[in-house]
Amino acid sequence: MDPSRWKEGVHPGMNGKVITEFIFIRHAESTSNASLTSGGGPIARDVPLTERGERQALVVRDLIKRLRGPNTRIYVSPLSRAMQTLGSEFDEDTVVVPELREWCRNDKGERVYESPDELMVRVSVALGQMRAPGRRVVAVGHSLWIAKCMQLMTMSNDKTMYHLSNASVTVIHETEWGVEVQAVGSVHHLPAELHTGHHTAALD
Repeated sequence: MDPSRWKEGVHPGMNGKVITEFIFIRHAESTSNASLTSGGGPIARDVPLTERGERQALVVRDLIKRLRGPNTRIYVSPLSRAMQTLGSEFDEDTVVVPELREWCRNDKGERVYESPDELMVRVSVALGQMRAPGRRVVAVGHSLWIAKCMQLMTMSNDKTMYHLSNASVTVIHETEWGVEVQAVGSVHHLPAELHTGHHTAALD
């Protein structure tokens, strides 16, 4: 994925001028993700990245560095795997958004009850906090949360939304005339040896 093709702020799109550009990045591979892939044990409440996840995170940070500009704002989930993915690109202007956390988790990663409707309200609140005319939003978060953003923004529930690999990138433009989905779960920025495939979104 080459960010050079994206311009800062408002620019022409297929359906009119882009008002807000959302770039959603799923966190890099966590120890729970690796455990799921290998048929391991239950998911821990808040987990670090694997060695491969750390390598994915380096690529993600380079991408974010290239995406930065005067109208770019960085947002991140408070959970460790998202914070570690952002790593050195976390700065004084980065906004930690509790509403970016994964489903049925609080901002400490502890399991809590949350209905699907409550999740959608939380997603809507987070989008409202991040949305602004002329802004490029880069949000580092979790698979199900990103899928629900896509569902809410596009009014679609296509199952491919839930098949997001670790460190993948999803790009959505909100334009003056509607919503354009530019990319869903792209891993073109990752070398082949860092591809992990997707994990069931509801699990992480």
